[in-house]
Amino acid sequence: MTITDTSIADTIVHDSRAMGSALRLVVVGGDDSTVNDILERIGEIERLWSRFRDDSDIARLNGARTRTTDVAPETIRLIETMIEGHRATEGRFDPTLLVPIIEIGYGTSVDGRATAPIIDLDLARRGSLLGIEVDQNASTIRLPAGTVLDPGGVGKGLAGDLITEEFVGRRCLGLLVSLGGDVVVAGQAPEGRGWTISILDPTAHHEIDRVHLAHGSVATSSAEIRVFERGHHLVDPDTLEATRSGVRSASVVAGSGAWAEMLTKWLMVDGPRRLDDLDRLGIAANTVTHDGQTENDCWKRLAVAS
Repeated sequence: MTITDTSIADTIVHDSRAMGSALRLVVVGGDDSTVNDILERIGEIERLWSRFRDDSDIARLNGARTRTTDVAPETIRLIETMIEGHRATEGRFDPTLLVPIIEIGYGTSVDGRATAPIIDLDLARRGSLLGIEVDQNASTIRLPAGTVLDPGGVGKGLAGDLITEEFVGRRCLGLLVSLGGDVVVAGQAPEGRGWTISILDPTAHHEIDRVHLAHGSVATSSAEIRVFERGHHLVDPDTLEATRSGVRSASVVAGSGAWAEMLTKWLMVDGPRRLDDLDRLGIAANTVTHDGQTENDCWKRLAVAS
């Protein structure tokens, strides 16, 4: 995705890397200290949710073996969001597939600097997300036996949600957070005309479509970005192998980064037929198949998330 309309004096554009992905911030009405504080906050979230850190909440949960684990409030929200997404997509979004993801070859971070903490590969190759016990008051979580988690893309989408919630209206007038294939926007856009986001083919990098957002998110998932010896990193929860729906990439416009990300997985697993389901929900989306065909019937409406 690319972002346009960013050329006014009180707009800061920052590019770097975070959470294993390219990061772009577009901050309207803020200053350098705002950017630095956003970067620090993203770093805090990454330290909580990275499966490549022994001390993260996710790594500690994965190693707890059914023991109740104290976690940060942000992790409570992450787990509850994942459970809601799992239900809404009829189980097609499933973040318990860490074992088959590692078996495919995704056991080391994209930059090659970190290897995931060792887990017992005899654990369930598909866990029980609906069996997770969450205690909001105590800020604790207990995973069912054999269940391990990989936040993956939903962690990036939710990070964008958290950052925009915390900074827009307090530290800046408007903000765009782009992490990998996920873009979240809120507040005043540069030049005040709303945020314009181009949907790019993940490998060919030509523009597929363009949306205009006042507030919300666009997420894209691709089967051709993180490819390993045994296939790409998106796993079908039925076969426990890389998805074979014929979809090369899927993009979704939704009210939040987390939901946009989770709904792309529905399309990646089940294919273009799920576009009708999303259309009935009022969600704009498109898919690009391996033969290059773009299907986006429900994109005909003005794609503005609210």
